[in-house]
Amino acid sequence: MSYGFIVNESDSCIYSKSYEHITVIICLYVDDMLIFGTSIEMIKLIKDFLNSKSETMDLGEAGLILGVKVENLNLGFQLSKLIMLKTI
Repeated sequence: MSYGFIVNESDSCIYSKSYEHITVIICLYVDDMLIFGTSIEMIKLIKDFLNSKSETMDLGEAGLILGVKVENLNLGFQLSKLIMLKTI
């Protein structure tokens, strides 16, 4: 919040920051964090800021988060729910 993010009213684990045409959203879950937005430069600045405050590990582009598969397609991203089955 010291970097100008506001807490989402519906979910206190979601933070957002908007400036002119740039928006960045941070989703937190326990010790995992997903950062996405309209400016890769702003995302890099935010990651640098967060890393200056505590040790973080950049795992790169998201492929799976909270059971949701994230695919980078030519026209955008596709999100799909993974269903895990266990054979008995």
